Amino acid sequence: SLSPLPVTFLFKDMRTQFIEALKFVVFDLKGVNLFYSFHTDSHDPHLMSEFNPQGWRVFLLRCADILKLNPHVKGVFGISWFIDPQLEKISPKVCYVRHILYKSGGKIFFVAPAVSSIQDAVYKSPTRRQLYERGKYIPRDYIGIWSRKALISWADKERGLIQ
Repeated sequence: SLSPLPVTFLFKDMRTQFIEALKFVVFDLKGVNLFYSFHTDSHDPHLMSEFNPQGWRVFLLRCADILKLNPHVKGVFGISWFIDPQLEKISPKVCYVRHILYKSGGKIFFVAPAVSSIQDAVYKSPTRRQLYERGKYIPRDYIGIWSRKALISWADKERGLIQ
């Protein structure tokens, strides 16, 4: 769906991400209006069958195609617990999302502890559930953002259109 970029993430970690995030919004994104936002429903079996490294890559290639057709849209974003850096140690199997996000030109910024995402974060993982119940893992939401230029450039390179 089309929506403005939620700018509340700019103010969530003033010490470490504010300046970087503000520069990104002003110079790379050139504003906060008209982005495609996406959501992954972890309870949808069909969607989850494509939730793997190849499916994630194909999804991003499709997003780049849609951006090419809609030059007025500035980029793409999604907010989720599964791009949380904590998962590098806790759930390395889902870290491909974060890795491909960076490789494809995306940026990641902290949003908030994921009170609303706790159920999703522990839904299919006994490890995450146990760590959460013991207080050793608090799911946190992050926003992944791609500028149109970065995502289209990555997609063109992936397809061998540019060197």
